[in-house]
Amino acid sequence: MPEHSRRRPKHRSPRLGPGTKVVIAVVGIGVVLTGGLWLLFHHFLVEQGEFGPKPNPLEPWWLTLHGAFAFAAVWVLGLLWGVHVRAAWPLSRRRFSGGILAAVMVWLSVSGYLLYYVGDDRIRSIVSILHWGGGLACPVFYLLHRYRAFASLLKQRSIGALSEIRSALGFHPPLSSPGVAFDRKPRSAGPSCRRLEIGCEIGREHREDARDRAVVKPRARSDGPAQSARR
Repeated sequence: MPEHSRRRPKHRSPRLGPGTKVVIAVVGIGVVLTGGLWLLFHHFLVEQGEFGPKPNPLEPWWLTLHGAFAFAAVWVLGLLWGVHVRAAWPLSRRRFSGGILAAVMVWLSVSGYLLYYVGDDRIRSIVSILHWGGGLACPVFYLLHRYRAFASLLKQRSIGALSEIRSALGFHPPLSSPGVAFDRKPRSAGPSCRRLEIGCEIGREHREDARDRAVVKPRARSDGPAQSARR
């Protein structure tokens, strides 16, 4: 067999370089900031005209910038999929938070496409609410995926709140403190654990047999001269 066929393919590191992190930060902040400003100007900074409320003059500009950053965000999503997601997924580290973040980004891309091409106003209004709702929640999912301390703190607070709710509703026994996991049934020993126990028992028996043989041999040697004298 050739030598090159025996070599295992090296696993790429999922860590992102400094330049990639800067690009992701600029595009992410830009798409969230422009979308938030459009939402603010569209719903809360409406001007009153001669014939009633009219859109703010800055609203179309924020929407145009948001669309430009959205195209860049689709490119960033493809970059992360090829460089980060495919390399980090087999490692099973922060897979749940990363999967949620990737799903939210895919939904934002699909819903943004629907907002451009769906003609039904009723469906478009529903898609719009789901779109900006996911966009505002995207930074939270990013923090959950990026910073473990933030994720653990949020988990402890959620468990503490759940403990208070269980105590108020009368469920017993309540959770003792934040950060304590739910009661779980003890896991049954699998085949590997059973084989390990059998191996320990066999080793213990061998050690006891060796100790018994070490005790019996001197007696046999000491009995030899006595038996010869009797003879």
